[in-house]
Amino acid sequence: MLSMRRIALAMACTLGCGDSAADDGAGTTTQTPTGTASSSSAEVGEATTPSTNSATMTTTTSGVDSSGATTAVTEDGTSTTTGDPPIVGCPDPLPASWILCEDFESITDPGAQLGQFLNIGDQLAIEDGPAFSGSRSFRVEHRPTSEWGGWLELRFGAGPGGGTVHRPDERFDEIWVRFWVRRDADWPDGGFGDLVEVQALAPVPGNTAIAADGTVLGPTATPQAQLLAWSCIEGDTLQCDGDDWSDPDLQALDSTNGAAPLFGAATADAWQCVEVHMQLDGAGGPGAIELFVDDRLDAALDGVEWVQGWTDVGINNIRFSSWWPDVPATIRRHIDDVVVATAPIGCG
Repeated sequence: MLSMRRIALAMACTLGCGDSAADDGAGTTTQTPTGTASSSSAEVGEATTPSTNSATMTTTTSGVDSSGATTAVTEDGTSTTTGDPPIVGCPDPLPASWILCEDFESITDPGAQLGQFLNIGDQLAIEDGPAFSGSRSFRVEHRPTSEWGGWLELRFGAGPGGGTVHRPDERFDEIWVRFWVRRDADWPDGGFGDLVEVQALAPVPGNTAIAADGTVLGPTATPQAQLLAWSCIEGDTLQCDGDDWSDPDLQALDSTNGAAPLFGAATADAWQCVEVHMQLDGAGGPGAIELFVDDRLDAALDGVEWVQGWTDVGINNIRFSSWWPDVPATIRRHIDDVVVATAPIGCG
């Protein structure tokens, strides 16, 4: 369970664990399920389009049609249509680089069909309602009377069993995670604790331990996101013996703040695209984690010593937690169209 130790470490990192990896900026782009830009302002961070699934955008783009292709108009009035339609929902078959895709449309028994589903007081649900694709999404409800209401996990690769594990015989030392998030229209101008955690979980006798964790969260009453890197490895040894944030061996390594108003009131009631790239150290390069918001690099940490000489498992878990201390009011957010892949995914 989450603890005051986690809060203290997050506050310490806010004050000085790392420097911001993105240039200051103001604004972001929210998108509709077809990929059409619905609002925009000043650019934040580095503009990127990392996925081959994304339509080719140009400065002369006039719009995206119903198929997702982009129409560009030149100065003489000539129009050309380029690019592939964005992938919405979970196609069958999945693209070759995708490890898993979850759009929540067929989930009727979360405890059996997901990696893990801990639901305290019905604060979490997979239900009809706001959805980026289809008619269902994952709902998280935050309440002033409860700072933590459970979590939803998507598991993959070698590691702990239980629930559904995608491609359980493989090891993944570098992955990309992309999903869409929508906050209630009356969302305050600030964050909500954990948004997503990308983890390496290790089986230990009678338990599951956090070995490495890359967290995206909203640590304060500001709309910008924070990246936090955690590890429970010393040398080549796993120090933690359970999935408990109060373990003194679980250490915050580094942090950095983004610039996009990911948790801003101005972008509430609209779907935003979030992509996280995490690479373990020793896996073909130094350890790193990057946050993209609507296809723009927003924050990054390089040289992260997640696992040092420990090699038992790779990245194998995505966790959407409901942790948020000091919730100002009962409020909801929704997650949809989660993809885990071995290559950049993009927002379409």
